[in-house]
Amino acid sequence: MEYRQIGKTGIQASVIGLGSEGIARISAAETDRVIGFAIDQGINIMDCCMPGLEVQNHINRALRGKREKMLIQGHIGSSATDGQYDASRDIGTCRSNFENLLKGLGTGYIDFGMLFFVDTDKDFSLCFEDDLLEYVMRLKEKGVIRAIGASCHNSEIAGRIAETGVVDLIMFSVNPVFDMTPVNSDIYELLDDTKLREKYTLSIEPGRMRFYQLCEQRQVSITVMKTLLAGKLLSSEFSPLGKAMSVSQCIHYALTRPAVASVLLGAKSEAEITGELS
Repeated sequence: MEYRQIGKTGIQASVIGLGSEGIARISAAETDRVIGFAIDQGINIMDCCMPGLEVQNHINRALRGKREKMLIQGHIGSSATDGQYDASRDIGTCRSNFENLLKGLGTGYIDFGMLFFVDTDKDFSLCFEDDLLEYVMRLKEKGVIRAIGASCHNSEIAGRIAETGVVDLIMFSVNPVFDMTPVNSDIYELLDDTKLREKYTLSIEPGRMRFYQLCEQRQVSITVMKTLLAGKLLSSEFSPLGKAMSVSQCIHYALTRPAVASVLLGAKSEAEITGELS
């Protein structure tokens, strides 16, 4: 397994990691097997953006006695509404949900405290120019989080995040199709097949490449989500190659973007992890 440093932290992360959504869909016993197998293969980073005690308890059980072997991205501002995860900027809600995350995972610290879903000017203002940032900075001072990060799908906003000098890490959606869409595209439109077809062209958007280069210059690392475009790149319909891409091709593409440290994929089984590593 190859490892890359996260920002200026000195922390080394495996180039392949675990995403949230795969683990959120499986049982406690399956979570044990997936996380245990991942650790055995040298995977040492995972995302945990999904709120909800059940999945947190599953991860807690799987990491019992192994916590130091897994870096966790824990999100500040991730909230549940009617069973669906959402973003909250209310400081009381964010504090309560983060404290519940620590309890649910059975840990006294989170490696990367990620400001959740910072995709708009308003999100940026509420996260980086208000009480929420002060709360996150205090968490870091106390050692409750080891480093500060943010998740984002908009390269224009992500560039502003990188320029704050506050973060060591941005979780960002990287795949060849998204790299061919306008910098300020809305993630919900990009996940809509019809609207995505209207937006992307067969040329790399310069603003996206400027963002990657900015992160490289500022020593802000990127962990990758949406690597497979929700599986769409594995068929010919959306592949810019004109034929289906393989999982390994999608991973290679992401890992060759400047500043990318790790690709986080939503594996639900040992077989899927094996496929990602092949």
